[in-house]
Amino acid sequence: MPLSQGGEALRVATPWAHIDRALEQPAWRLRFEPELEATFESATLGERRAVFVRASQWLPPAMALLILADRFMIPDVWGMAVMVRLVGMAPYALFAHLASQMVMSSMAMQKLQAVGTISAVLLHLCLVLASGSVLAQEYLVASAMHIMYTAAFLRMRLVPGLWTIVGTVGLTFAAQLLLPAPEQSLTIGLPVFLILLSSAVMVVYALFHLEKESRRNHLLTLKQGMIRQDLQDTIQQIEAMARVDALTQLPNKRQFQKHFERTWARLLVDEAPVSVLLIDVDHLADHNAAHGARHGDACLQAVARAIQASLRRPNDFVARTDDDEFMVVLGHTGAEPARVVGERILAASRMLHLDEDQALRHPVRLSLGVSCLPQVSEFDTPEALIAMARHALAGAKRQGGDRMQVSWQERPAP
Repeated sequence: MPLSQGGEALRVATPWAHIDRALEQPAWRLRFEPELEATFESATLGERRAVFVRASQWLPPAMALLILADRFMIPDVWGMAVMVRLVGMAPYALFAHLASQMVMSSMAMQKLQAVGTISAVLLHLCLVLASGSVLAQEYLVASAMHIMYTAAFLRMRLVPGLWTIVGTVGLTFAAQLLLPAPEQSLTIGLPVFLILLSSAVMVVYALFHLEKESRRNHLLTLKQGMIRQDLQDTIQQIEAMARVDALTQLPNKRQFQKHFERTWARLLVDEAPVSVLLIDVDHLADHNAAHGARHGDACLQAVARAIQASLRRPNDFVARTDDDEFMVVLGHTGAEPARVVGERILAASRMLHLDEDQALRHPVRLSLGVSCLPQVSEFDTPEALIAMARHALAGAKRQGGDRMQVSWQERPAP
């Protein structure tokens, strides 16, 4: 069923039960059933690509700030820092921007983001280890900025984000151990490590809830889309029921009136002829009394099919307008073609007394009243034409039924 996602229609085949189970799953679980997981990845791919693009756009100003910080924290290797950061990170920023325009899976983008973050951390740690500045150990705390970047800009999924953060903390701790002994100080190293650890814990917590919220919002969007689709289907069914006779599946009287009004307006402009056939099933009440209402319903259904089969043109219209009454509108049709159609309907109805069909073992007979106008004018009305057809039908009934009577209005020659 269809549902709206980012302005576009998204068709999902996920049943209600899968969504309800996913909504009720434990809070710590961040994985759906395979079908629903694939839907989630597909639906959020565009959003994740947009996040990736924005994150890559923030890399140049972030590098500029780091280079400025290098000038004060590790001035002895500042020239090398400028070169390393520009040569190392500028191509990555360009590559990330180009890659974001390519067709990539969500997992591929996550891996690219993780590689970029770890690479930036390694470059920073190499500069710190190469420096002899007294502030080198304090500068290790800048790794916390890379950890924050994964949440504030990249908004990585929990698992790749967790591995990235663990890698960042581990590499920073290793770099602290590799610093020359004169530059190591527990009073500095411990606070640096605690800042990194607290940053890592907060970011992991944030990534968990970001993904949890993203998954829940996706489920709610799917469910709302399904509710909306079900509502639209129900409305369409109700509208169809308002237009269609439930027993014969023909248009009902209300729909017939709307169609006849539209047809009449067109014929009035064209000054074209029109014919109406009023069809009544003979002795339907007797048939119901003898064989039951169920057989009478089968009789009406068979008559409806016979009438439809007798109409050859796409614009010929038939509707059930009463219990045992059908009405046919033939636009651009004069008296003689209408008579031919009526004879076809009578012949088709006479073939319905099939012995092998218990529902129709009683012979089916119809009476037809046909009214015709050689040219629709502003002085004519649909009601008058139908009244002519009803008068002709009454005449056919008086003669015993199983026949057709035609009534038409003469027009003087111009």
